[in-house]
Amino acid sequence: MLDSYQIDAANGFLPGHEPLEALPDEFEVWDTMAREFSGLLNAGVFRTQAEAMPIIDDVSSLQTSMELERAMLLLSIFGHGFVWQGYESSGYVPESIAIPWTLVAERLGRPPTLAHASLVLNNWKQLEPNGSIKLGNLRTLIQFHGGLDESWFYLVTTEIEAIGAGVLKQFNRIQQAADSDDFQQIEDSLEEVQEYLVALNTTLNRMYENCDPYIFYNRIRPFLASFKNIEYRGCKKNPRNYFGGSAAQSSLLQAIDAMFGIVHQEEQSRSYLVTMRNYMPTGHAAYINALENDRPLARAIERHDGCQHIHAACVNALIEFRQSHLKIVTKYVSSQISQTGPGHTGTGGTDPMVFLKQVAKDTTPSV
Repeated sequence: MLDSYQIDAANGFLPGHEPLEALPDEFEVWDTMAREFSGLLNAGVFRTQAEAMPIIDDVSSLQTSMELERAMLLLSIFGHGFVWQGYESSGYVPESIAIPWTLVAERLGRPPTLAHASLVLNNWKQLEPNGSIKLGNLRTLIQFHGGLDESWFYLVTTEIEAIGAGVLKQFNRIQQAADSDDFQQIEDSLEEVQEYLVALNTTLNRMYENCDPYIFYNRIRPFLASFKNIEYRGCKKNPRNYFGGSAAQSSLLQAIDAMFGIVHQEEQSRSYLVTMRNYMPTGHAAYINALENDRPLARAIERHDGCQHIHAACVNALIEFRQSHLKIVTKYVSSQISQTGPGHTGTGGTDPMVFLKQVAKDTTPSV
């Protein structure tokens, strides 16, 4: 059932196999640029090099989803690196990036911008191939300026997604059990989910270990900012506006809300979360929509005290996770705000504290 939504049984929303480290030979120019990218960006010459890069206007030889995701990751990093080099908008993306980027994005069914699906889901490699997808056994494939703080910021979220695979497996069991009113199985699965939610919170709080708030705010965050009135040269639709990378683009968190029957009451927050589904892999967004429509837990919670009790415990664990997220935003964004850079809004274009406080407030059972 999960595989019909592009969800891997073992890895959840992460791909079932490690993301590719290289593309077919005809795209070697992108792989070469990727190897040199951080150095060029640090030297302040990436824009010049990108302008001179040959234009690839046929991406039909990218056959597999893994190849498309590798291309999307590189072009998204190139695009945001170009626009935000020096932390001031260039106002445009050159043809060498914009043309293939829009073609690849169209095939994936997502906007041509840097999102969670590329930066986190498809930007990791295991150091020990037979080991777990967890901190200490992961490295990133590409970064902006580079360094431990940046890689740690991405990889903490990668581990969260890996833990989330266990949540999705239990959700699948809940859906199957709901069809036959197997309330005991639902209760057992929710107990497992609660344990996973505690683990998610533990991993989230490891952010402080190796990602310095000053480095994050001043050297990482600017590259994740939204695009406003950006010209994609050589493309028909211009100018373009896209939201930047945001945790709201994580299919995991929205899927948990959908399963638990959590409804975000405030129109702006709800609308923003729904919009973020356009930035997710299409199957993942469809899965969230299906959970919202099916409401598999509703009957169990209404009719079974044990399910109702453990459901409430799960929601409490989710509240703790969201409170931890708020604390991180306070330390990494609100406390660092200055008048420099692309602005004080969240990378997704919202005020992060206002948005997250509203989401936390809404995190109560409603099934």
